[in-house]
Amino acid sequence: MAFKIDRESFYSPDEIAELLGVSVRTLGNWRCAGKGPAACTGRSRSVVWYSGAAVLSYLNEQAARPPSEAA
Repeated sequence: MAFKIDRESFYSPDEIAELLGVSVRTLGNWRCAGKGPAACTGRSRSVVWYSGAAVLSYLNEQAARPPSEAA
């Protein structure tokens, strides 16, 4: 899927996993380990969304890191 990330929008884990080229499970593992883009959760933590601003920030951080430190 090719889409433009809007800073003001929110995206599902499926959309962000596809954008980053990882599985939804990997994205979830990153979230639990404090890695990857910052996630927003509901009160029960069973609903997870990613803000466009957080995803863009994560991508900019990754672009600035040497390849050996990425992810």
